[in-house]
Amino acid sequence: MGHFANRSFGGIVYDSMSPAVLNLLCLIALLAGLMLGMLLVVFQLPGTWFILVATTVYAWHYHFQGIGWITLVVLGVLAIVAEAAEVWAGFLGASKAGASKSATWGAFIGGLVGLIAFTPLIPIPIVGSILGGVLGCFGGAFVSEYYIHTHPSGLVDAGHGLRVGFGAAIGRLAGLLIKMLIALIMTGTILGFLLLHAR
Repeated sequence: MGHFANRSFGGIVYDSMSPAVLNLLCLIALLAGLMLGMLLVVFQLPGTWFILVATTVYAWHYHFQGIGWITLVVLGVLAIVAEAAEVWAGFLGASKAGASKSATWGAFIGGLVGLIAFTPLIPIPIVGSILGGVLGCFGGAFVSEYYIHTHPSGLVDAGHGLRVGFGAAIGRLAGLLIKMLIALIMTGTILGFLLLHAR
């Protein structure tokens, strides 16, 4: 990291520490940002955007040497794909099972509610968030589909509602896995650039 130029604001802050210490602090801050971004992805929050912002600030500090605009644009595209894939997979899973428009929205809202509700209820890091999002997605889709398409017998609609719920849950889980994979690719790309340009 020694070849990166230091940015100074009037010589007030940076004059008090050596370039090596400053570079180390910047690197630690970036790594912390990458880890937090990955954690946000697991909690089904826009962690890919956090990774992008943390990397952009780091690159700006070093005048975009090492990590340049092209790399940041690629990371931005990956972040857009990741967020779109998470939403699209959930909707696709529900629609493939024959869900109505209300059921797809029910799956989306249920996933958010499940995430918030199950995270504190299941005292296992990460597991509670993922399980809550998937179960909430299932419940939201099932309830929406069952009660909107009411049938006198109830049996047909219940079976259809279950299929829609399972489809939405599987789609939600698939979207989360795709997003996690893209976040790992983003993080690996950033770390690769850091190692490539380190001395």
